[in-house]
Amino acid sequence: MIKLSTLIPTVRTRYNTFLPKLLEEMYSQYNNLPLENQKNVEILVLGDTKSRLLGDKRNGMVNLAQGEYIVHVDDDDRISPDYI
Repeated sequence: MIKLSTLIPTVRTRYNTFLPKLLEEMYSQYNNLPLENQKNVEILVLGDTKSRLLGDKRNGMVNLAQGEYIVHVDDDDRISPDYI
């Protein structure tokens, strides 16, 4: 069972700026987890062309998430080195 769902909404204009930095940090932490813990984490990214309101996008992502706990991380957020 997935314990943690991290939801990252983004838009096309941030695909080459904010998003790569966040994903690099997020997946670095994920890859450093023991394999048995990696099964407990999902990272969902949903991008669009600003055709959806942020609240609608987040609600849609919640419906996709499988984790017991759900967190939202904006694509321009910084996360702590031990976030995951």
